Amino acid sequence: MKILDNKKAKIIFTVISIIFSVLFSYMIIELLNKNALFMIYTKRLLFNFTFIILIHLFIYSLTNKLNLTIILSNTLLFILGIINYVVLCFRGTPFVPWDVLSVKTAIHVASAYTFSINYQFIIATLLFILIFFIGLKTKYELKNKKANIIIRILGLLIVFVAVFAFYTTDIIDYFDFENNLWNPKDEYKNNGFLASFVKQSKNLINEKPQAYSKGKVEELLPSTTPKEDNQDKPNIIVIMNESYSDLSVNGEIKVSQDYMKFFYSLKDNTIRGNTYVSVIGGQTPNSEWEFLTNNSMAFMPYRTVPYQQYIRHRCYSLANTLKDQGYVANAIHPWYGAGYRRNAVYPLMGFDSFESIETLDGLDYLRTYPTDLSIYDYVINQFEEKQNDEKVFDFVVTMQNHSGYDIPGMKSTVFLENMEHFPRVEQYLTLIKKSDEALEHLINYFKNYEEKTIILFFGDHQPPYFEDEFWETILENPDDERTKYITPFILWANYDIEEKEVDKISLNYLSILLMDTAQLKTTPYMEFLRNVQEELPVITGNGYIDNNGNYYTLYSENEYSKILKDYEIIQYNNIFDYKNTVDRFFKITQ
Repeated sequence: MKILDNKKAKIIFTVISIIFSVLFSYMIIELLNKNALFMIYTKRLLFNFTFIILIHLFIYSLTNKLNLTIILSNTLLFILGIINYVVLCFRGTPFVPWDVLSVKTAIHVASAYTFSINYQFIIATLLFILIFFIGLKTKYELKNKKANIIIRILGLLIVFVAVFAFYTTDIIDYFDFENNLWNPKDEYKNNGFLASFVKQSKNLINEKPQAYSKGKVEELLPSTTPKEDNQDKPNIIVIMNESYSDLSVNGEIKVSQDYMKFFYSLKDNTIRGNTYVSVIGGQTPNSEWEFLTNNSMAFMPYRTVPYQQYIRHRCYSLANTLKDQGYVANAIHPWYGAGYRRNAVYPLMGFDSFESIETLDGLDYLRTYPTDLSIYDYVINQFEEKQNDEKVFDFVVTMQNHSGYDIPGMKSTVFLENMEHFPRVEQYLTLIKKSDEALEHLINYFKNYEEKTIILFFGDHQPPYFEDEFWETILENPDDERTKYITPFILWANYDIEEKEVDKISLNYLSILLMDTAQLKTTPYMEFLRNVQEELPVITGNGYIDNNGNYYTLYSENEYSKILKDYEIIQYNNIFDYKNTVDRFFKITQ
């Protein structure tokens, strides 16, 4: 260190320190993203380094200290990398800007996860300690005050211009970023963490669709003939079951016992099929939002959560539509009401009541979460106490199957056969079997219930992080993870309905199927979507599928572009243009 007392040596050491600071910042955050280093395209690599340099420049402009610049820049990025590493371990998908709005929910469920450390985490930590030490030893400072002020002002100006250009122009297109919405983990891997994270932040800006106007929305209003009112309306129970899925849609698996025996045994008065969802491993409210509103994440900024960011006023939903036909609408979720702002959102969506873990008594727990069986018993008790002339719509979001799947204190009863032992998968399958048994309990009760009742049951998303080797074993093409956005559903009634199989349907259409089965009135929005569904049976935040089974990205220009743009215009009016909402589009015709 004595040699650093020499001014020239100090300058050389400082230059080298800054170079290493930028390099180590990149290496640290990519290692914590579990990426291979320097394996992305040159343009994308350039963006990552440019952003890191801008962070250094901004902090120096504020602090006027090179040593603080090195220390604070790397500390900031190390913390961001650690957060992403934890999210990857827990959820299996990377950290995105809107996750900061879910911090309360994350804290509530954090105890259910096991944190593991790999070699990348260790190397990243050692690099951070090393650059922190180098920062402490960087002592050179520019003595010329005038030059120093000019450099700092220029630095802030460069940062401002760069940020302004990024958010207001198409300069991002130059870097040829990958937009793999089916598999966000690969997108982060191929773009680099910082490039993907910053790119996602641009989606916070919600732009008005081209050719949007209230008049255009009114032009799209379908002409419908009002249906006659159903005088014998069924009660409706909708269960969105946490992480419920049949993993066999991803590839063949052999198990020691059937984990969905009752689900697949239902034949009479049953409609079943596969629903495509926009999320995997988390962001449950996006699935319920699509189901309840008929809107689609396809037209929302990528991986945003409407409950957290956009629902600030009263809005239309299935709850409103059923209440207009004489129903009492109840939301039930056996977890904390503030999670994803449900306690604020459900009243705005028209629900008459919301029961959360704070108000639900007598629940049983499995691992750390309330069981499906105990929440179904609550629903049963509710029906036993209701008035005879009261028609009930219950929207139930369960918690039993929430990740992680390596929580001690629970013995697995379903085991994989003819493949390696994967404890997380086996705990998950055991939970699904318990959900299957709870569903049987619920349906057996309503088989003998004296009033007509429909039960719609579906999974919000497939589970998050399993052992990587499991997916590599069962996926036919590990690079194509589209099957991981499929969950099963059944619609069962305790009276005669037409049985059928639905091969493909996305959540924005599922409530239309429910309303038709119950022979209830539908909104003009639902009528519009019937025509869309004929052409595109699946539309999600990841892409869409036509009636011939062809997949398209959200950015494709093709024969379906017009109908999608019309859908986007209507949805924008529904969500964002509060002062000009075409109300009759989203309410039933009397």
